[in-house]
Amino acid sequence: MKPRHAAALALVGWYLIVPSRPLSAEIYKLAIPGDQGFKLYWWPQLQVPDGWVHDEGASRSTASNMLVPKDQSFARAPAVMYGKALYKPRIPETRSLDQLISDDERKFQNDLPGIVILPLPALKNGDGRSLRCFSYSPQRDSKGSWEWTAYSEEGDFYLIFVLSANSEVALKTALPTFRRLIATYKEKGN
Repeated sequence: MKPRHAAALALVGWYLIVPSRPLSAEIYKLAIPGDQGFKLYWWPQLQVPDGWVHDEGASRSTASNMLVPKDQSFARAPAVMYGKALYKPRIPETRSLDQLISDDERKFQNDLPGIVILPLPALKNGDGRSLRCFSYSPQRDSKGSWEWTAYSEEGDFYLIFVLSANSEVALKTALPTFRRLIATYKEKGN
């Protein structure tokens, strides 16, 4: 049997032995065999808004469900949106959503001195749950990224939804679409 076929059978076998209990959130799960074992990809399944597309390559490289404007690339788009699922058993040092948010803020402040972090009004998802939101932006007249980030927790996962733009204007332009993206996200089975 060729190695590629054996890897494909191993992948099928992996799915057969993984417990079928729901992990709660509507999470896309993919396992790709490689030289060092399987590379696992988990991210929230999102309803792709009109005018946007899923970017598979960027999604795999960032371990996120990456959406870009239609006919644009991840690297050149003025704004991108993505959802990230963090499996709690893989990050046992993170004990709560509050800690996850605090750790994110601290990392941004260490990596980008002077970044402005502001709390925002909560956004509601398709289940009516409130997601905690923050903006991350450079100081006035500085270069950098402008982001809106929404944090949630569902069962075994922390979920992070981000709108990231290369300018404040691009952020404001994409913001209504980001709000709709959050409003359409639902936990599996709801």
